[in-house]
Amino acid sequence: ADPLGFNGLRTSVTTNATSLGGAAVGLSDIRAEMATVRENFGRVDLIVMDPTTYAVVKGLLMDFQRYAGEASAQERFGIPGGFFFDGALAIDSHYMPTSASSREMLLLDTRYAALAVLQDISYKELAEVGPSKEFLLSFYGALAIYDEAKHAKLTNIA
Repeated sequence: ADPLGFNGLRTSVTTNATSLGGAAVGLSDIRAEMATVRENFGRVDLIVMDPTTYAVVKGLLMDFQRYAGEASAQERFGIPGGFFFDGALAIDSHYMPTSASSREMLLLDTRYAALAVLQDISYKELAEVGPSKEFLLSFYGALAIYDEAKHAKLTNIA
């Protein structure tokens, strides 16, 4: 929303973008995108989606997913509400599109995405023009996507 802001992951991942054409997402759709990333020598370790799609995928898994034995440390102390799908942590984000047929899902290999810092945050006091104390915070950095083929995106989810 800001010309000086980051492009963001949604706009940066375009190589492996598959449109579902307004259809509901299925587990086979997610696995197909994960396979595409794997064929490009990546490994999806983070899946990000909107809360509605998150609930749908979690519901699809509830039909057959069972935990036998003691839960792992990640399952006990992981991100609340997060779950693992084929080895990737799936989370929801309020920054993903939420309207029907425009929802998206990002399948990311976090080894190939980073915040490149050129200059850390710096603080500078500005001139006092009233009873308030004004200041400026400056940061120089960029969201870096190394090898875009190691990420994927599902778009136009119902």
